[in-house]
Amino acid sequence: LTVSQQILAQIGLFAAFLLILSSGHKWLQPARTRVAVQKLASLPLRFAKGVVVVVSLLEFCAGVLLIVPVTRYAGAALALLIWSVYFLLIARAWAAGRRDVDCGCSFGSLHQPLGAFPLLRNVTLVAIGLALVLGPTDVSDLLSPSKILAGLALLALYAALDQVMALRPIRRAGEAI
Repeated sequence: LTVSQQILAQIGLFAAFLLILSSGHKWLQPARTRVAVQKLASLPLRFAKGVVVVVSLLEFCAGVLLIVPVTRYAGAALALLIWSVYFLLIARAWAAGRRDVDCGCSFGSLHQPLGAFPLLRNVTLVAIGLALVLGPTDVSDLLSPSKILAGLALLALYAALDQVMALRPIRRAGEAI
């Protein structure tokens, strides 16, 4: 594999791990997730529960599909679709001035109001999804230990950045810029 293919494989594993973890997060914090979906998508709370179940299943499927080489493209396309919808919902709420909405994207229990970070995070995820869709599909040694460790390291960095950006003093300073 070329260097770019190896990097793309590592990013693909990060995306797979992120999607699977995101799916599990919705099951571990169902009340918070339902409220986030209800507010972000402007849905009645009774519909939000079904949406959460469907989205969590889609995230899990996308993650698994990304890991299996023959279904990697389908997983990438599904991830791109999921992250694009998230971005559009967050951008819509942000543009409408609904900054107090918690997108439910944080793995921690901190309420994370909308700001520049969730928008930039989701633009980055959409770009990753697009790169995975457009990138090479031949990643036969996807599950090599080095690629798994790299994917997990990227996931750890993502989670750490998420927690740092949830801190109020940093967010307020960043939003004033």
